[in-house]
Amino acid sequence: MKLFKSLYFGIALSAVVSSAQAGVIFEAITVSDRTFSESGSAFDETDVYLRQFGTSAHWRSSLEFDVSSITDFASINSAFFIFEARGTVASGTTNVYAKEGNGVAEFSDISSLGTGVGSFTNGTHQVFNVDITAGLSSVFDGSQDFIQLTLGNPGTTAFAGSDICSRDYTIVACVLPTLRIDYEE
Repeated sequence: MKLFKSLYFGIALSAVVSSAQAGVIFEAITVSDRTFSESGSAFDETDVYLRQFGTSAHWRSSLEFDVSSITDFASINSAFFIFEARGTVASGTTNVYAKEGNGVAEFSDISSLGTGVGSFTNGTHQVFNVDITAGLSSVFDGSQDFIQLTLGNPGTTAFAGSDICSRDYTIVACVLPTLRIDYEE
C-alpha cells in the first residue's frame, strides 16, 4: 500500500483532514520572509507586509519554507501557496518563482528568481490559494531542506502588485504565508 502524506507548511492554519486526504498532516513555520528592491534596499525588518510591486524599484518578496521532513525522491501530488492580500493592492499579475533555499530571506534571493511556478491576479483583499504543483515538481525532489519562493512583477513599469501578510503580521487575524505540499513516498 502506498503511503500518502499531507504537509502543511506555515502557521495559523487549522489542521483539518478531509476524507480525500488520508495520512499525516504537519505544520511548520515560514522560517524567514522579507521584501527587497532590485537596488538592494530593504523594507524595515519589522514591516508586517511582504510587498511586490512592479515600478521603477521592482519590489520583490522572498519567503523560505522548511521542507526537510519530506523524504528524498518524494513524488508531489499537489502543491499550493496560500496567503492573504492586505494593505495596498493594485492591479496586474504577480509571478511566483521557486528554487532551493537556505533558510534565510536575503537580497541575493531576488536577483536569481528560479523557476516560474505560478501567478495570481492582484486587485482585491482576499485569501489566495495558488496552485504551484507543476512548477514545484520540476524544482523539488525531496532532497532539499528549504524551498524559497520569490514573488514579483519583473519587467513591469506600472504600479501593479500587492501587499501580503508576512510571518510577523499580528495586527488582526490574517492567513500567513503557507506552502502546502501533498506528496507520495
